[in-house]
Amino acid sequence: MQSPNDSQHQNHSFIKIAVLFYGACGLVALIWSWITASPRNLFYSSSKLLPGNMLFGSLLGIILALGSISTSHLCLRYTHWASQLFRWFKTVLGNINYHEVLVLALLSSGGEELLFRGAMLHTLGLEWTSILFCLAHFPPRWALLPWTISAGVIGTLLGIITLKSENLFGAMIAHFLINWWNLRLLIKRPND
Repeated sequence: MQSPNDSQHQNHSFIKIAVLFYGACGLVALIWSWITASPRNLFYSSSKLLPGNMLFGSLLGIILALGSISTSHLCLRYTHWASQLFRWFKTVLGNINYHEVLVLALLSSGGEELLFRGAMLHTLGLEWTSILFCLAHFPPRWALLPWTISAGVIGTLLGIITLKSENLFGAMIAHFLINWWNLRLLIKRPND
C-alpha cells in the first residue's frame, strides 16, 4: 500500500515531468516557427489580436469545451472504454489535488496549442496537424482507441477555431477547460 508521502512524491515527480514535456512542446513550437520563418504564425500578428477576434475565438472555444465535456460525461456513463480510460488516468496520475489539476490543464493546453495550432497548423495544414494531434494521444491499450479518435476530432475543431478566429485564444481556452474539467473528475469520482 502506498503511503500519502509516496503518493505526494509521485505527483510532484509527475508535475516536474509535465513541466519538462510541455515546456519542450513550447520550445519545439518556437524552433518550428523560426525554421519555417513564420514566427507570426505562432503568436499571430498584432492586427489579428483584435478584441473581436479574441472574443469570437473564445466563444467558439467555450462552446467546443461544453460539447466535449458533455460528451465525456455521456461516454463515461455509457461506454466501457471511457471507464477504462478513467481508471488508466487515475492509475497514472495517482491522487492528484485541485492545484495539480489546474497546473496540468494549463501546461497541456499551452504547450500543445502552441505546437499543434500555433506552429504546425499553417505549415502542415489542418488535416496533417489533426492527424499528428491524434497520434500524440495514442492509447496505451487498443481498447482505448476511441479516445485517440475523439482527440483527432477535437484537434480538428481546435484547428478550425484557430483558423476562423485567427488567434490561439479560443483553442487554448477550449483545451484548458476540457482538460481541467475532465481531470477534476479524477478527484471527485470514486474508483470504479
